[in-house]
Amino acid sequence: MIQIQFLDKNIVGALIPAFSMKPDRVIFLYDTREVSENNRKEVAEALKVRLPKIEIQYERTNMLSMDEIAGELEHLVKIFENKEIQIDITGGSEIMTACGLMAAKEYELTPTYVDFYSGQVRNAFTMERLAEIQHATLADYLTAIGGKYMSSSRHTPEEKDFERILSMAKVIFSNEKKWDKFFTHMTHGFSAKGVMEFSMGNNRGDRDCKFILDAFLDRGYAKKIGEDRYRFASEADKEYMTVSGIWLEMYIYIQAKQCFDEVYMGVDIDWNKRDICESRDNEIDVVVMKNSQPIFISCKMRPIEKETVYEIYSMAKRLGGSYGKALIATTVDVRSSKDERNSIYLRMAKMKVGLIESRDFIKQNPSEVFARALRMTE
Repeated sequence: MIQIQFLDKNIVGALIPAFSMKPDRVIFLYDTREVSENNRKEVAEALKVRLPKIEIQYERTNMLSMDEIAGELEHLVKIFENKEIQIDITGGSEIMTACGLMAAKEYELTPTYVDFYSGQVRNAFTMERLAEIQHATLADYLTAIGGKYMSSSRHTPEEKDFERILSMAKVIFSNEKKWDKFFTHMTHGFSAKGVMEFSMGNNRGDRDCKFILDAFLDRGYAKKIGEDRYRFASEADKEYMTVSGIWLEMYIYIQAKQCFDEVYMGVDIDWNKRDICESRDNEIDVVVMKNSQPIFISCKMRPIEKETVYEIYSMAKRLGGSYGKALIATTVDVRSSKDERNSIYLRMAKMKVGLIESRDFIKQNPSEVFARALRMTE
């Protein structure tokens, strides 16, 4: 079976129809104003990973010209007149969609469309269900945009540690000034590689530092081995006690694990074909995938600045295209604030960047919290 598709910047619209229908050959009609040579190579590479035997063909057209698109479709139908042909209208411009439907009607071809709501690929004329949607993974998606998931820059929490991490996170979020004082002390000499012991030194008698230290000791992150001498329980626990922002990242990661298909924390992306190594687009706090949709989450244990909103918005659009979503998670009260923070909330709403406040999880279950944040992106 031959499947004709329209290729634009909508990567999901390129991958899912082919993943789901598994054609012998896919023919992409594209416009060089929208799709570069690198884009074509990257999409082909992603398809070949899942469908190693698929044949991939690209045909150039003018996405704004109905005559050119219709002419190219007619040409392809004549070339493959003895083959079964389908035209998928999931991707591409509105003009491409219109031309695809007209060609399907004129040449009696099957027009297909990915209906994400029902989880089915359907006949666009009859609504007949043709196949179950085969969703893209984060690895599929990154390959198609010219990158790959290298590794996590953090020690990703193990499920056996979720309960104690959530418990400690709540202590830290409720006592951020005390945590800041403790963290400042710990970064002065105890965060270096290979160092597994620490002391409180000049902060030995400080009540705030002692409060946070006792919370860590009670939960097994470290143990006392002498007079003002302590030892980290593991390298991971050392990182948790010496890296400030990691606590909100871990908190969001654990909550997201209950709601999404894939969840990654502290993501480093290796861009193997694009010269954007100097940008911050290769460092993402938390990335989740739900039904082929990438969602990028920035975690801030401080007041949100307008630059943060622009940064995560741009990242989601640059990496996720039309399907990418941007969220910001924070420990700071934003929604009910009457000062500058409220203007940040209005800015986020205007730019369709979702908001998660850590306290939301006290009032609602994780699925409700993420659903509320994602509604802001619509």
